[in-house]
Amino acid sequence: MDDKCIDIEHLNTANIDNLTRLWRLMGAAPWREDDAGRWWRSHNWPHRCWFEPAPDSAPDPDCPIDRIGGDCIVPWWVTPGPHPVGLGARLTDHGFVPVLEQTAMYRTLHDDGTARPADPDLVAITSPGACAVWAQVAAQAFAYAVDVAVIERLAARPGVQLFLVYVAGQAVATALLYHTGNIAGVHLVGVLNAYRRQGIARRLMQALLNQCRHLRTDYVTLQASHAGAALYRNLGFAPQFDILSYQRPLNDRPDRGQRHERTRRHLPSPRGKTLRPEPDLKRRAGNDATRGDASGPDQL
Repeated sequence: MDDKCIDIEHLNTANIDNLTRLWRLMGAAPWREDDAGRWWRSHNWPHRCWFEPAPDSAPDPDCPIDRIGGDCIVPWWVTPGPHPVGLGARLTDHGFVPVLEQTAMYRTLHDDGTARPADPDLVAITSPGACAVWAQVAAQAFAYAVDVAVIERLAARPGVQLFLVYVAGQAVATALLYHTGNIAGVHLVGVLNAYRRQGIARRLMQALLNQCRHLRTDYVTLQASHAGAALYRNLGFAPQFDILSYQRPLNDRPDRGQRHERTRRHLPSPRGKTLRPEPDLKRRAGNDATRGDASGPDQL
């Protein structure tokens, strides 16, 4: 595929679409709607609230910012496209502050026909027990609570693949692939602190790219943190646009007490605890795994 023929505007939309469709699978539902488009809001983790425009609508809909819940994180795509004009400034005026900066990136896949062996340490998981391990590893890698019920729901969805990376029989890294059209989105790449700077993230990404080749995907998209951007550039990913995500400061959230109680119900195990696979997980690796490498938390 000739990179010169790439429709960047289409890829920008496809990157956002892959991400927001994943949030919908995780439980987000329509919140408000008018002629300009629809606002969506999560009622649990990952606590996102975002706007999707109607076709050919005005780019400046009514923004119900004062009604956005205190635990919601609102992304602003810093590119011409599906977001209200000046959303970042409006959020700031209402007391929101930036809590996450990411760069949307993409990569084309050129299958040169070279056979790439599978990695027995990268295991595709679906069972409830494995989903619980996945949620624990991700929670420790990203240092926030991950709702295992959401992960179990994702594991049962077509187009979603969840992966764990094992080192000496211990689960040390997570990743998620979500396929929409000819796009494969890479999400929630995280590595436990004790296993970072060992090349695990690079090997994991190489394995995920291999998986996408087997699925005949044309493009791979992701949203990179500052820490992960250099690795992705080295692996052939190109930047598209920035994403700034906003949230109310903790002390300004009217529901902070209720949020604290909700979070405590699914707090991860203590940081640094060794996590091992369920007894039958490694035995199934021959059928369920693809080969890979891994390293440090890069995305939400």
